[in-house]
Amino acid sequence: PRPRTVNEEVLKLCKMSEDLNKLLYKKSFENKRIITPLVMICMSIGCNIKYAAGFKDPVKLLSLTLVLLSIVGLGSQFLYIYENLSESMLVYTDAICTSFQTLISISKLFHFAFTQHKFYKLVQIAQNSEILQNFEILELNILNKKKIIQEIQEIIQDSWLDIKRQLNFYLCCVFGIAAWYYGSCFAVNIYNICTHSSFAEFELIFPFQASFPIWRDNSKVFPYYFIKFIIISSETHISGMSAICFASLYIVISLHTLALLKILRRLVAHSTTENVLPQERDKFIMVWAKLHQQIYEYFCQMNSLYYIQSAPLFFVSMLVICLLIFQASVGLGTNADVVIKMALYFSAAGFEVSMFCFNGQRLTSENERLPVALYNTNWYEENDKYKFITLMMLMRTNRPIAVQVGCFTTMSLVTLLGIMRSSFSYCLLLREFNE
Repeated sequence: PRPRTVNEEVLKLCKMSEDLNKLLYKKSFENKRIITPLVMICMSIGCNIKYAAGFKDPVKLLSLTLVLLSIVGLGSQFLYIYENLSESMLVYTDAICTSFQTLISISKLFHFAFTQHKFYKLVQIAQNSEILQNFEILELNILNKKKIIQEIQEIIQDSWLDIKRQLNFYLCCVFGIAAWYYGSCFAVNIYNICTHSSFAEFELIFPFQASFPIWRDNSKVFPYYFIKFIIISSETHISGMSAICFASLYIVISLHTLALLKILRRLVAHSTTENVLPQERDKFIMVWAKLHQQIYEYFCQMNSLYYIQSAPLFFVSMLVICLLIFQASVGLGTNADVVIKMALYFSAAGFEVSMFCFNGQRLTSENERLPVALYNTNWYEENDKYKFITLMMLMRTNRPIAVQVGCFTTMSLVTLLGIMRSSFSYCLLLREFNE
């Protein structure tokens, strides 16, 4: 056969890189369908990750409206708690849970107002796998490139399947508790209307426990009940949707980072094998080092978005779980409504904090495998330049990749265990206080 010229070899190398780009481009449409519900939910609370927008994005007017209504509703919940302090704590435990949830949701909306363009950028990088586009390793003269492309494709595919599963499960949890709050409210009100001859014989209830003293005498006169219902519904809406938005964005970004780290570990295993020609190994490890730096910068951007906001989130989650355990231990057998509500609420709140810690632990553990994988290659048989780059990368890969929870701790299984232990401890104190 006719020997290949230099130009033909270059064209073949470029073609392999283009093949990966085509696969990633095709996969981006599937990824977009997976996160479309998330984009719509974010838009419903005034967080625009659908397209690039500036600080003066008109969608933020919706966020501002929801915040103002929720602040009024939050005040009504605090008033309800104050009015019932002389009663058993079980009477207003639910109001404490929902008020804390509303408070943290308002802080999330303020956070999104200043960072939505950063979230948009990170989500787009994950959706389109931009870090892997124009992959320089495939432009090197190495063997078995189809196998490398297949490995990358499998890791990305598994990553997005994991993203889809976690998103769908969390959506079901949050919509389940929101539907129960609305459904039980409508069911009780309709039942009372049908079984009583006059509105004076019963009280109309809301999804969340609240007290509006200025409209107490006109609570059943149009349009006062509907005004109060809109205010409370705003609280219910942002409590659920902001939780989905904040946690789901973390799922997408963190699991994509995890996939990139897995690709790094898989690639370094090829660095000293027969797939990489000896004269190309210096370039291979250098390109690998550049890819590691891009992934580390991507992680740092994600960490900066969750660094501050995650601290109050974990604190509120601990309190909510504590109150849910308290409800279960004291009032579990008193009312079927309490049992169902507690189970739905615990599934949503428990999964949220568990997801943050579990995915954070996976990131940390995968990063710890990188220097081991690098050290396990036959670097000692290579030239001095390769050994020097390997030594530098051993030090760089030992930099910790751990999502920070403020300046207190990291998202890890140890943190999750600490939250659960603290929740049980505070629950015992609440039981003694209630008795």
